[in-house]
Amino acid sequence: MSAVATKENRVHIIQGEFFVASEQNVMVTTILGSCVAACIRDPLAGVGGINHFLLPGNTSRVKSDEAERMGVHLMELLVNGLLKSGARRERLEAKLFGGAKTVRAHTDIGKHNVEFAERFLRDEGIAHIGGSTGGLQDPAKMRCPGNGAGATLMTLEETRDLWIKSPEEFLRRAADLMPSYAYSLGYKDTEGNYWGPILPEGFDLASLPLMADCAPPEGAAGNSLNHASRGQNVLFADGHVRFFNTRNVGFNKDDIYVNKAQKVRAGLDPCDNVLGNGAAKP
Repeated sequence: MSAVATKENRVHIIQGEFFVASEQNVMVTTILGSCVAACIRDPLAGVGGINHFLLPGNTSRVKSDEAERMGVHLMELLVNGLLKSGARRERLEAKLFGGAKTVRAHTDIGKHNVEFAERFLRDEGIAHIGGSTGGLQDPAKMRCPGNGAGATLMTLEETRDLWIKSPEEFLRRAADLMPSYAYSLGYKDTEGNYWGPILPEGFDLASLPLMADCAPPEGAAGNSLNHASRGQNVLFADGHVRFFNTRNVGFNKDDIYVNKAQKVRAGLDPCDNVLGNGAAKP
Protein backbone atom coordinates (compact mmCIF):
# COMPACT_ATOMS: atom_id res chain seq x y z
CA MET A 1 0.00 0.00 0.00
CA SER A 2 1.40 3.41 -0.97
CA ALA A 3 1.13 6.42 1.35
CA VAL A 4 0.19 9.93 0.13
CA ALA A 5 1.84 13.23 1.06
CA THR A 6 -0.20 15.93 2.80
CA LYS A 7 -0.44 19.57 1.71
CA GLU A 8 2.42 20.34 4.10
CA ASN A 9 4.68 17.91 2.16
CA ARG A 10 4.72 15.63 5.17
CA VAL A 11 3.71 11.99 5.04
CA HIS A 12 3.49 9.36 7.76
CA ILE A 13 3.72 5.71 6.76
CA ILE A 14 2.64 2.73 8.81
CA GLN A 15 3.45 -0.94 8.68
CA GLY A 16 2.87 -2.45 5.22
CA GLU A 17 3.15 0.89 3.38
CA PHE A 18 5.77 2.46 1.14
CA PHE A 19 6.28 5.95 -0.25
CA VAL A 20 8.31 7.33 -3.19
CA ALA A 21 9.08 10.99 -3.88
CA SER A 22 11.40 13.20 -5.92
CA GLU A 23 10.63 16.47 -4.13
CA GLN A 24 13.48 17.62 -1.89
CA ASN A 25 11.24 19.16 0.79
CA VAL A 26 9.16 16.09 1.69
CA MET A 27 9.43 14.91 5.29
CA VAL A 28 8.54 11.29 5.95
CA THR A 29 7.80 10.01 9.45
CA THR A 30 7.32 6.50 10.72
CA ILE A 31 7.47 4.74 14.08
CA LEU A 32 9.65 1.67 14.42
CA GLY A 33 10.09 -0.96 17.09
CA SER A 34 11.16 -4.37 15.84
CA CYS A 35 9.91 -3.32 12.37
CA VAL A 36 12.40 -2.14 9.75
CA ALA A 37 12.26 0.80 7.35
CA ALA A 38 14.37 0.65 4.21
CA CYS A 39 15.24 4.08 2.78
CA ILE A 40 16.41 3.65 -0.83
CA ARG A 41 17.31 6.37 -3.34
CA ASP A 42 18.97 7.14 -6.65
CA PRO A 43 21.14 10.18 -5.77
CA LEU A 44 21.62 11.17 -9.40
CA ALA A 45 17.91 11.09 -10.31
CA GLY A 46 16.96 12.64 -6.97
CA VAL A 47 14.32 9.97 -6.40
CA GLY A 48 13.95 8.20 -3.07
CA GLY A 49 11.52 6.16 -1.05
CA ILE A 50 10.88 4.36 2.20
CA ASN A 51 8.92 1.32 3.34
CA HIS A 52 7.94 -0.12 6.72
CA PHE A 53 7.71 -3.87 7.27
CA LEU A 54 7.70 -6.59 9.89
CA LEU A 55 8.21 -10.23 9.00
CA PRO A 56 5.75 -12.50 10.84
CA GLY A 57 7.81 -14.74 13.10
CA ASN A 58 7.44 -18.52 13.23
CA THR A 59 9.73 -21.40 14.08
CA SER A 60 8.42 -23.50 11.19
CA ARG A 61 10.69 -23.55 8.13
CA VAL A 62 7.67 -23.45 5.81
CA LYS A 63 6.17 -20.47 7.64
CA SER A 64 9.58 -18.76 7.63
CA ASP A 65 9.77 -19.11 3.85
CA GLU A 66 6.27 -17.62 3.52
CA ALA A 67 7.24 -14.69 5.74
CA GLU A 68 10.34 -13.98 3.65
CA ARG A 69 8.29 -14.04 0.46
CA MET A 70 6.05 -11.38 2.05
CA GLY A 71 9.13 -9.33 2.91
CA VAL A 72 10.51 -9.65 -0.63
CA HIS A 73 7.17 -8.43 -1.99
CA LEU A 74 7.25 -5.32 0.22
CA MET A 75 10.84 -4.55 -0.76
CA GLU A 76 10.08 -5.04 -4.44
CA LEU A 77 7.11 -2.66 -4.23
CA LEU A 78 9.50 0.06 -3.09
CA VAL A 79 12.20 -0.74 -5.65
CA ASN A 80 9.68 -0.91 -8.51
CA GLY A 81 8.16 2.38 -7.37
CA LEU A 82 11.59 4.00 -7.57
CA LEU A 83 12.28 2.60 -11.04
CA LYS A 84 8.91 3.83 -12.30
CA SER A 85 9.82 7.31 -11.01
CA GLY A 86 13.05 7.46 -12.99
CA ALA A 87 15.61 5.75 -10.75
CA ARG A 88 18.20 3.35 -12.17
CA ARG A 89 18.73 0.05 -10.37
CA GLU A 90 22.55 0.20 -10.61
CA ARG A 91 22.58 3.59 -8.84
CA LEU A 92 20.36 2.65 -5.91
CA GLU A 93 21.71 2.98 -2.38
CA ALA A 94 19.99 2.15 0.88
CA LYS A 95 19.91 2.85 4.59
CA LEU A 96 18.13 0.62 7.11
CA PHE A 97 16.44 1.75 10.34
CA GLY A 98 14.62 0.00 13.18
CA GLY A 99 14.94 -3.64 14.15
CA ALA A 100 14.90 -3.14 17.92
CA LYS A 101 14.66 -6.03 20.37
CA THR A 102 11.52 -4.90 22.17
CA VAL A 103 11.07 -7.82 24.58
CA ARG A 104 13.34 -10.17 26.48
CA ALA A 105 12.96 -13.44 24.61
CA HIS A 106 15.01 -16.12 22.88
CA THR A 107 13.72 -14.93 19.50
CA ASP A 108 15.10 -11.56 18.39
CA ILE A 109 12.44 -10.45 15.90
CA GLY A 110 14.09 -7.12 15.15
CA LYS A 111 17.42 -8.74 14.32
CA HIS A 112 15.64 -11.20 12.01
CA ASN A 113 14.02 -8.29 10.15
CA VAL A 114 17.34 -6.46 9.75
CA GLU A 115 19.13 -9.59 8.54
CA PHE A 116 16.41 -10.18 5.96
CA ALA A 117 16.68 -6.60 4.66
CA GLU A 118 20.47 -6.78 4.47
CA ARG A 119 20.26 -10.08 2.57
CA PHE A 120 17.74 -8.60 0.12
CA LEU A 121 20.04 -5.65 -0.59
CA ARG A 122 23.00 -7.99 -1.21
CA ASP A 123 20.98 -10.26 -3.49
CA GLU A 124 19.69 -7.29 -5.50
CA GLY A 125 23.08 -5.58 -5.74
CA ILE A 126 21.85 -2.46 -3.90
CA ALA A 127 24.54 -0.63 -1.94
CA HIS A 128 23.90 -0.63 1.81
CA ILE A 129 25.48 2.67 2.92
CA GLY A 130 24.38 2.85 6.53
CA GLY A 131 21.44 3.68 8.74
CA SER A 132 20.84 2.83 12.38
CA THR A 133 19.27 -0.36 13.70
CA GLY A 134 18.51 -1.85 17.08
CA GLY A 135 17.27 1.23 18.99
CA LEU A 136 14.40 3.60 19.73
CA GLN A 137 13.26 5.64 16.71
CA ASP A 138 12.64 9.36 17.03
CA PRO A 139 10.03 9.84 14.25
CA ALA A 140 10.59 13.58 14.03
CA LYS A 141 14.04 13.00 12.50
CA MET A 142 13.00 11.08 9.40
CA ARG A 143 13.67 13.30 6.37
CA CYS A 144 13.08 13.57 2.64
CA PRO A 145 13.55 10.32 0.72
CA GLY A 146 15.02 12.22 -2.22
CA ASN A 147 17.98 13.77 -0.41
CA GLY A 148 18.92 10.64 1.51
CA ALA A 149 18.89 12.17 4.98
CA GLY A 150 17.97 9.74 7.70
CA ALA A 151 17.31 9.39 11.40
CA THR A 152 19.46 8.47 14.36
CA LEU A 153 18.26 5.64 16.58
CA MET A 154 18.93 5.28 20.26
CA THR A 155 20.45 2.08 21.58
CA LEU A 156 18.83 0.38 24.57
CA GLU A 157 21.63 1.73 26.79
CA GLU A 158 21.05 5.28 25.48
CA THR A 159 17.31 4.83 26.06
CA ARG A 160 17.94 3.93 29.71
CA ASP A 161 20.28 6.93 30.06
CA LEU A 162 17.61 9.21 28.60
CA TRP A 163 15.10 7.99 31.22
CA ILE A 164 17.58 8.87 33.97
CA LYS A 165 18.67 12.25 32.58
CA SER A 166 15.40 13.50 31.08
CA PRO A 167 12.22 11.60 31.97
CA GLU A 168 10.17 14.23 30.11
CA GLU A 169 11.98 13.59 26.81
CA PHE A 170 11.78 9.82 27.34
CA LEU A 171 8.01 10.05 27.87
CA ARG A 172 7.65 12.26 24.77
CA ARG A 173 9.36 9.67 22.61
CA ALA A 174 7.48 6.79 24.22
CA ALA A 175 4.19 8.61 23.56
CA ASP A 176 5.07 8.77 19.85
CA LEU A 177 5.12 4.97 19.78
CA MET A 178 1.67 4.49 21.28
CA PRO A 179 -0.77 5.21 18.41
CA SER A 180 0.58 2.46 16.14
CA TYR A 181 0.35 -0.45 18.57
CA ALA A 182 -1.91 -2.02 21.15
CA TYR A 183 -0.69 -3.22 24.53
CA SER A 184 -2.03 -5.54 27.21
CA LEU A 185 -4.48 -3.88 29.61
CA GLY A 186 -4.31 -6.78 32.05
CA TYR A 187 -7.45 -7.78 33.94
CA LYS A 188 -9.58 -6.63 36.86
CA ASP A 189 -10.54 -9.10 39.56
CA THR A 190 -13.87 -9.29 41.39
CA GLU A 191 -12.52 -7.08 44.20
CA GLY A 192 -11.61 -4.27 41.80
CA ASN A 193 -7.85 -4.92 41.76
CA TYR A 194 -5.96 -4.56 38.48
CA TRP A 195 -3.41 -7.16 37.40
CA GLY A 196 -0.97 -7.34 34.54
CA PRO A 197 -1.14 -10.16 31.99
CA ILE A 198 -0.65 -13.58 33.57
CA LEU A 199 -0.51 -17.07 32.18
CA PRO A 200 -3.63 -19.06 33.18
CA GLU A 201 -3.19 -22.69 34.10
CA GLY A 202 -3.27 -24.97 31.07
CA PHE A 203 -1.77 -22.43 28.63
CA ASP A 204 1.80 -21.74 27.50
CA LEU A 205 3.66 -18.50 26.74
CA ALA A 206 3.10 -18.95 23.01
CA SER A 207 -0.64 -18.37 23.57
CA LEU A 208 -0.36 -15.16 25.66
CA PRO A 209 -0.74 -12.01 23.46
CA LEU A 210 1.25 -9.03 24.76
CA MET A 211 1.18 -6.54 21.89
CA ALA A 212 -0.33 -6.12 18.42
CA ASP A 213 -0.94 -3.61 15.66
CA CYS A 214 -3.24 -0.85 16.88
CA ALA A 215 -6.87 -1.72 17.38
CA PRO A 216 -9.53 -0.25 15.09
CA PRO A 217 -11.51 2.71 16.50
CA GLU A 218 -13.46 1.77 19.62
CA GLY A 219 -16.78 0.24 18.68
CA ALA A 220 -15.64 -0.64 15.16
CA ALA A 221 -15.56 -4.23 13.98
CA GLY A 222 -12.77 -5.72 11.91
CA ASN A 223 -9.00 -5.75 12.03
CA SER A 224 -6.27 -3.17 12.59
CA LEU A 225 -6.14 -0.30 10.11
CA ASN A 226 -2.34 -0.70 9.98
CA HIS A 227 -2.78 -3.28 7.23
CA ALA A 228 -5.85 -1.83 5.55
CA SER A 229 -8.06 -4.06 7.75
CA ARG A 230 -6.52 -7.24 6.31
CA GLY A 231 -5.27 -8.37 9.70
CA GLN A 232 -2.70 -7.66 12.39
CA ASN A 233 0.66 -8.83 13.68
CA VAL A 234 0.47 -10.14 17.24
CA LEU A 235 3.45 -10.50 19.59
CA PHE A 236 3.19 -13.35 22.09
CA ALA A 237 4.93 -13.79 25.45
CA ASP A 238 7.40 -16.35 24.10
CA GLY A 239 8.72 -13.71 21.66
CA HIS A 240 7.21 -14.94 18.39
CA VAL A 241 5.11 -12.76 16.08
CA ARG A 242 2.38 -14.00 13.78
CA PHE A 243 0.08 -12.28 11.32
CA PHE A 244 -3.64 -13.09 11.72
CA ASN A 245 -6.60 -12.15 9.53
CA THR A 246 -8.87 -12.35 12.57
CA ARG A 247 -8.81 -10.63 15.95
CA ASN A 248 -10.03 -13.75 17.78
CA VAL A 249 -6.57 -15.03 18.69
CA GLY A 250 -6.56 -14.74 22.48
CA PHE A 251 -7.07 -17.56 24.97
CA ASN A 252 -9.81 -19.89 23.67
CA LYS A 253 -10.00 -17.72 20.49
CA ASP A 254 -11.00 -14.68 22.53
CA ASP A 255 -11.21 -11.22 20.86
CA ILE A 256 -7.95 -9.44 21.70
CA TYR A 257 -9.33 -5.92 21.22
CA VAL A 258 -12.33 -5.99 23.60
CA ASN A 259 -13.14 -7.73 26.87
CA LYS A 260 -16.04 -10.10 27.45
CA ALA A 261 -18.32 -7.09 28.01
CA GLN A 262 -17.30 -5.81 24.53
CA LYS A 263 -15.40 -2.88 26.06
CA VAL A 264 -11.83 -1.68 25.43
CA ARG A 265 -10.98 -2.10 29.08
CA ALA A 266 -9.08 -4.52 31.28
CA GLY A 267 -10.22 -8.11 31.01
CA LEU A 268 -12.79 -9.53 33.39
CA ASP A 269 -10.73 -12.60 34.31
CA PRO A 270 -7.20 -13.95 33.64
CA CYS A 271 -8.31 -15.55 30.36
CA ASP A 272 -9.87 -12.29 29.12
CA ASN A 273 -6.72 -10.67 27.72
CA VAL A 274 -7.34 -7.27 26.05
CA LEU A 275 -4.87 -5.22 23.98
CA GLY A 276 -5.62 -1.50 23.91
CA ASN A 277 -4.06 1.44 22.10
CA GLY A 278 -1.75 3.80 23.97
CA ALA A 279 -4.58 6.09 25.10
CA ALA A 280 -6.74 3.22 26.40
CA LYS A 281 -7.32 3.00 30.16
CA PRO A 282 -7.81 -0.27 32.06
